[in-house]
Amino acid sequence: MKHSVKKTLSLLLAACCLFGAIGCTAANPVFEIISQSTPAYESSIETEPVYVPDAANETQSEQPVSDVPAAPAAPQVSDGQIMALYWDLFDASVRAAQNNDYEGFKALYYDTDEQVIRNDFNFDWRKYNDYDRRDGFVAGSKDGYYWIVRTIYIVSGTHPNTRRSSSDGYVLARYENGKLQYAYGAESQTVLGTLSNEIMMNYFESAYPGFGNEQAKAVNSGSFYGYNYLFLNSDAAYSGSYDTNLIMMWQTENGDVKAAVWYANGTNVNIGAYRTKIKVTDDSIGTIIDETIDETVSIRAGHSLVRVFTIPASRVKTGTQTWTTMHAQTETNY
Repeated sequence: MKHSVKKTLSLLLAACCLFGAIGCTAANPVFEIISQSTPAYESSIETEPVYVPDAANETQSEQPVSDVPAAPAAPQVSDGQIMALYWDLFDASVRAAQNNDYEGFKALYYDTDEQVIRNDFNFDWRKYNDYDRRDGFVAGSKDGYYWIVRTIYIVSGTHPNTRRSSSDGYVLARYENGKLQYAYGAESQTVLGTLSNEIMMNYFESAYPGFGNEQAKAVNSGSFYGYNYLFLNSDAAYSGSYDTNLIMMWQTENGDVKAAVWYANGTNVNIGAYRTKIKVTDDSIGTIIDETIDETVSIRAGHSLVRVFTIPASRVKTGTQTWTTMHAQTETNY
């Protein structure tokens, strides 16, 4: 039996920026995710990428031997424990906001500007009552700060006739003494901005070797994933739903366009997707590509993956004209 899945996304390109450092500031209190409005802690600010220097380049020194017993190492906390604490934190946020308990809500934050907290408190948390499923994972951590990717969603119908609605985003949090809190201060933005860019670069380089080199010389580039970083984890998919989305596109020096497509199979059966159709239009220059990729992509039940396709320069309808505001449609048969 043949089924078709079609998705539409839009992108407003940030000048000279592929993916931004994670963080939010009181000066930028308005945030948006694909198809949903969202509080500040699910946001992303576009900035120039910052990279962590190789550990081998750090200065090493030796400390003199001491007879004083070393302090016991701090107990390690697992990613699973962090996620459990996060969902407790999220539920506490919903309760405090719906009960109009601002002081209780404020206590859930660490080193965060008052205006950011107030903006989050005024968010309509009731919308989460419409969803019945949740998933997430720790994308990375450093110095007690955690970058948590999460989704809250609902899937209506039965595969293959389903419809999904979701709130996708990420959270910056601080863990200390068994307690997890939202963290949106300057320190957390610096730490997690650096961490997130390193993770993203490593991820795409792994999915497509040579990504970093091509990006450094790219004629055009842009991302479509908004604040949805589920693609970073191959075990992440919307349970009961099958999704296909164009998440990133860039153009090389020779005019070829590379399209990174995310296939997410949340069903309980393996899926062989074929004939991936990708159409991207630009508000200023028209249709950039309109291609059908005749290649089968196998996605295991309950898993996801990213595949990068090459559209030759001869098939790019706008040459190397500058991309501005783009809209993408992806469709697959399976």
